[in-house]
Amino acid sequence: MTQAAAVRWRCRRGLLELDLALGRFLEDGYGRLSPPERALFEELLTEHDADLWAWMQGAPAPARYAAILKSFTLPRCDPNDDRLSTTPP
Repeated sequence: MTQAAAVRWRCRRGLLELDLALGRFLEDGYGRLSPPERALFEELLTEHDADLWAWMQGAPAPARYAAILKSFTLPRCDPNDDRLSTTPP
């Protein structure tokens, strides 16, 4: 498994909202991270889902994660967003 595939797999969570937020970040922001920032992102993925979701919504988070957490776009319920679809394209 490549490093990128391993990170993508670790972004799969038990909470749909986290799946969407982390997936969007992988698509839109992960490639722009420096190697130390990528390591920090991978460390962030070791945190519990409830903590991650709370931090993404603005709850106080460990300072080391502040910059990365600001990069996330929270999912919105949009019926036209095909990432929410359960049918294949």
